[in-house]
Amino acid sequence: MRRILAALLLCGCATVGTAQTARPIERGTTQVGIEPGLFGVEGRGWLPAANVSVRHGFGRRWDAGARVGTSGFTVGGKVVLTNPRDPDLAVALAPSAGGFALGALGIGMRSVHGQVPLLVGVRIGRGHELVLGPKVQVWSLSGGRRAARASSTVVAAGGSLGLSLKLGPRLSLLPEVAMVQPFRGAGTARMLFWDVDIADGSPIYGATLGILVGGAR
Repeated sequence: MRRILAALLLCGCATVGTAQTARPIERGTTQVGIEPGLFGVEGRGWLPAANVSVRHGFGRRWDAGARVGTSGFTVGGKVVLTNPRDPDLAVALAPSAGGFALGALGIGMRSVHGQVPLLVGVRIGRGHELVLGPKVQVWSLSGGRRAARASSTVVAAGGSLGLSLKLGPRLSLLPEVAMVQPFRGAGTARMLFWDVDIADGSPIYGATLGILVGGAR
């Protein structure tokens, strides 16, 4: 049963980054993100990941949106804590929560996950932005048959580093690398060439190339 729970954890970890800048997008505009990438566990190789996101600017200080893909379905918002008119520095909170559910042959698997990153954006050159994102992530997992259902909660901490490259008024590329370290919770899994033991605190990595269209800043 712990193998099922760890498999859920790894699916929910398919996006350990944030794939966004620290600055909210312009009020009244919408941004679409295509986010191909990889995720993996230290020493166990990598698997592909892919998500699509949509964000909308609701005010000078905040935006909100949703993401769907290998990380399940996630909704979240972003609130800038610094002066939104400051062209050089932006600090924002970007909490999100989501989950997914699978069922086959009488076995159900569910995950609810959330993260709270603190995004720090520093302007570089003309419209580019270096983005640092320390964070805490939590997964609440359950799976198995009705008569033998197990559950677990895994907590991890880590961060991400991204660079938003502005290619035009409404087009940016955002390559990002991320890592989280589980420090609470346990589970083991065999996934393809992986033999993963979450109990040993193996770091989980992610690499994403965000292609962001719209949402002029």
